[in-house]
Amino acid sequence: MTRHLALGLAAALLAACCGGDWDRAGAPPLGAATGAASAPVAISQPRVPSGGSSPPASRAAAAAAVAPVTLPTRLRDLDFRNAALPLKLGAAAVRFTGGEAVWDEQPVRLGGVAFGDLDGDGRDEAAVRVVADITKRTMDPSRGVWLLVYSGTPTDLRLRGRRELGLTGRDRVDTIEIVAGKLLARGEVRGPGDGCLPGHRREMMLALTRRGLVERGRRTWAMGEEPARLDPPDIQRGMKAVEPQVRACGRRGGGPAVVQVSVTVDGQGRVAEADTIGKFAGTPLGDCVAAAVRRARFRRTGSTPTKLTYPFMVP
Repeated sequence: MTRHLALGLAAALLAACCGGDWDRAGAPPLGAATGAASAPVAISQPRVPSGGSSPPASRAAAAAAVAPVTLPTRLRDLDFRNAALPLKLGAAAVRFTGGEAVWDEQPVRLGGVAFGDLDGDGRDEAAVRVVADITKRTMDPSRGVWLLVYSGTPTDLRLRGRRELGLTGRDRVDTIEIVAGKLLARGEVRGPGDGCLPGHRREMMLALTRRGLVERGRRTWAMGEEPARLDPPDIQRGMKAVEPQVRACGRRGGGPAVVQVSVTVDGQGRVAEADTIGKFAGTPLGDCVAAAVRRARFRRTGSTPTKLTYPFMVP
């Protein structure tokens, strides 16, 4: 025992001469000085107010100040009255300010914008009516009207179709709308001569194809005698009412799909016929969507049946 006590005292004296305790691996203990005296390092921690775990308001504000700006991703979010729009395929974009611009040395103005699905892919296109006053160039009081269709996003705007109406001073286009996959342009044609004689109203239906905007039909009627029929808002309200049932049909499909339905509405506002057309015709998904559309109800017109094709986006 005396021998063991002597060995222990010798080990203690040796450690004291070496300047401190060493761990089993021969490294100094955590926090021990290994050379010249070093000042303690203060590690600052974020101060958390009592009762919560959020950083101080000033730090949150600073983080918000450097957050990236979120750019619009939908065409509906683009301010067309103050945007750069290509007015012709392959041409440079024209900058509009407050709905007005100068293109090819002539003043042009934005006459209206309509949104809707024109190619059946479930995403909106934007139809734009541009009016050009060419009086200063030709001394002829004619006005050119262009119908332009864009797709993509606000940061990747693509011109898909262009239709020049070439109206005279007696003609005009009042409104444009996208309904059931078609672009409807409505306007007025004044009477002959000085325009004092009665004119008529006109509606033009256009479709977006690989060749651009192609006319699919035209109607005219006497001033003040517009035929009773379902207007685009009437159609949209009727179809919107059955959208929950249409979305429920998605369980029968294999993913998102655009289902086209041919619909006939009678004068009492009831759906007389509803059949799916295209690749989903006769499929469980198509039959389910057609059955849902047959429950739709519309405003009574008392006129001849209204026939239309309507696209549904099924999730």
